[in-house]
Amino acid sequence: MKQKADFFFFLLGTLLLMVLLALPVAAQNSMTVTGTVTDNLGPVIGVNVQIEGTTLGGITDIDGNYTLNDVPANATLVFSYIGYQTQKIAVNGRTRIDVKMSEDSEMLSEVVVVGYGVQRKSDLTGSVASVKTSDALKSTPTGNVSDALQGRMAGVSVLSGSGDPSQDNTIRVRGVNSITAETGPLVVVDGFIGGSL
Repeated sequence: MKQKADFFFFLLGTLLLMVLLALPVAAQNSMTVTGTVTDNLGPVIGVNVQIEGTTLGGITDIDGNYTLNDVPANATLVFSYIGYQTQKIAVNGRTRIDVKMSEDSEMLSEVVVVGYGVQRKSDLTGSVASVKTSDALKSTPTGNVSDALQGRMAGVSVLSGSGDPSQDNTIRVRGVNSITAETGPLVVVDGFIGGSL
């Protein structure tokens, strides 16, 4: 009976020793990786930095710096941002990785700027319409730009209140139903809000 108890304690001690020796090895296998993400103009804010195959990651700060903890030495970091090409970089035991992002011209065409931020075209739930002024004026010769918009965008109606060519037309977007009673478009001419067509 004493031999069984001694063997049990020997086995338990050996197992405990193996676990304690394995902890520093596991700690050496993961490390903290830092770096800076830039482009042609300087640091890029808000770049998504993620360990490939996991949900672990972070974003760059106002200076383009990032810090990732517990990164495996053989991991691959994925750098992604709207309008830039996604880059995958192997860590290979390095603790500092600086990245220069390059623009993705195909991705830029899929980005829509809305009044409250920037969204991908595929994520946009509203309606966005645009008309090239040069095409509209070539095909419809008119003395008023707003007349050339008639029938060119879904949900936009151009109403002429009188026959006076010096008077502005009424432009309504999506009818007359509005919470704030604003049915007209926001007109921005050369960066100034409130211009007249």
